[in-house]
Amino acid sequence: MPLLRPLLDAGTAQAWETPETGVLIRIGVAVILAVLVIGWLVDSRRRKVEEAMALQGHVSDALMADSEVGWTVTPVARVPLRPGSQIVLELRGSVPSPESRDAAVRNTLRILAEHPHPVSFEDRLWVDSAPLRLAA
Repeated sequence: MPLLRPLLDAGTAQAWETPETGVLIRIGVAVILAVLVIGWLVDSRRRKVEEAMALQGHVSDALMADSEVGWTVTPVARVPLRPGSQIVLELRGSVPSPESRDAAVRNTLRILAEHPHPVSFEDRLWVDSAPLRLAA
């Protein structure tokens, strides 16, 4: 009871009834809510980046397993800053023939179809037959 005595004093009760105390309580609640919202946004962004990196690795592994000599294809996953936006996966690089390009795109689209969340796909591949001419 000695710890509660200062809270029960008439002066303390009077201090709780002032407008400044109400403002301070509201500011404190607003700061706590802001910290919680920022924490939620940072955590959801971190989870989205982890998901993008896992998807990028999965596509990269599949392309390396199916690739032929001369493929220099790199999947790059990006996460836009806007919350709730889709992961964007780009295929960048060069392939020796149009058939190789079609195979790389087809394998990537197959993997993206298996992904549980929608993903935007951008094809930035080009056909470069120079490595084939050098090998011949």
